[in-house]
Amino acid sequence: MSSGDTIFALSSGHGRAAIAVVRLSGPKCSCIVLDITGDPPNLPRRAALRVLHDPKTDKIIDQGLVIWFPAPASFTGEEMVEFHVHGGIAVTTALAGTLIGFEGVRPAEPGEFSKRAYLNGKMGLVEVEGLADLISAETELQRLQALDQLQGGVSAKFLAWRLELIAILAMFEADIDFSDQDVPDTLPKHARARLSLLADAAASFLANENRGELVRQGIRVAIIGPPNVGKSSLLNILAKRDVAIVTDRPGTTRDVLEVRLDVDGALVILFDTAGVRTPVGPVEREGIERAKRAAREADLIVALSDESEGCEKIVKGLGPLRGTILPVTNKIDLLGAAAQEVVRQGGLAISAKTGSGIDTLLRELSRAVRALVPQSGISAISRPRQRAALEESLKAMNRALVQPDMVLCVEDIRFATNALGRLVGLISAEEVLDSIFADFCIGK
Repeated sequence: MSSGDTIFALSSGHGRAAIAVVRLSGPKCSCIVLDITGDPPNLPRRAALRVLHDPKTDKIIDQGLVIWFPAPASFTGEEMVEFHVHGGIAVTTALAGTLIGFEGVRPAEPGEFSKRAYLNGKMGLVEVEGLADLISAETELQRLQALDQLQGGVSAKFLAWRLELIAILAMFEADIDFSDQDVPDTLPKHARARLSLLADAAASFLANENRGELVRQGIRVAIIGPPNVGKSSLLNILAKRDVAIVTDRPGTTRDVLEVRLDVDGALVILFDTAGVRTPVGPVEREGIERAKRAAREADLIVALSDESEGCEKIVKGLGPLRGTILPVTNKIDLLGAAAQEVVRQGGLAISAKTGSGIDTLLRELSRAVRALVPQSGISAISRPRQRAALEESLKAMNRALVQPDMVLCVEDIRFATNALGRLVGLISAEEVLDSIFADFCIGK
């Protein structure tokens, strides 16, 4: 499949740089190379040093490398060209102005190169999502998970399950269509056994507590506690920079502050919140409500107090919490014997002022983060879209397993097969594609 338009975009970073890469995809690539350089494309995937001209004015744009990728052996499956030029803004602007002057050539939309690759069968939908995640990866675990999806590790599993469903579907349909012929009586029983094994495998893959999504989106950690307990000081220590204002005056923090950290290769989004107490005025009331909301949405709650019995007081009144609670006692430099009792009972005691106990807190935080993300292998569901499609497929499989009517059982298996097809992109709604590719940067 090839679109009628030839598209182009700056695929390297915007702004001044040593090198800029402008890529094109579409049927006019060879003609554009000939018109701009005066020579036809070089051998495929070989860099050729050429002088680039504006064919309308014959003015020199720049001298750079030209690389030609003939169809279908290219990223998009179409004919492609890359111009590697000097990275000044004036150079890339002049080249873009020249390209847009060709009939049938236009700037690419966000993600359009990857969308053409998908439509031309160069990548599956999960691989496309892995590519987007790889471009956005901030941590090692994000990189590994995205790379696994891009290389087809997750798709291979889903495609194998889909083929198994098709085989099971054929067995059931054979029993229906040829019930009056010599079809083994054990066929439906054997098919249900295979379906049961497949349903168990899908259920096991889903029962990972959203760990793949946590790697991709980040683990939300909320620091919760009363005013002046040291929440902002702790945030600054963990961030290793002055993010939050620290004063002795209660109610300094009115909004939720956010810091992104790399903890053992996992993205951790740390939230400093307003002190929880009886509010003074509408602004503080709103800040406290936001603090409670951050706690309810967090995967891990650091309940910070300056007394050994403070954790229960903090958690009470926050509402239902889905995250793990990590109680921490601060100001051990002032608590004396009370702090020693906290440590003796296995609790975490720190001093955000002196730094005492911070290393222990970091080790405990690291342990809690590792418990939330995949530890054995990296193949996992990483997006709500993927999870929803697999859940639909599993529900249909489970319905089929208990369905006494053979015809309705076949329909449930067909529904389960289609859901897996949507997951890998063999069956795709246009609005789903638009949503996925809109997240890409222009030029990819």
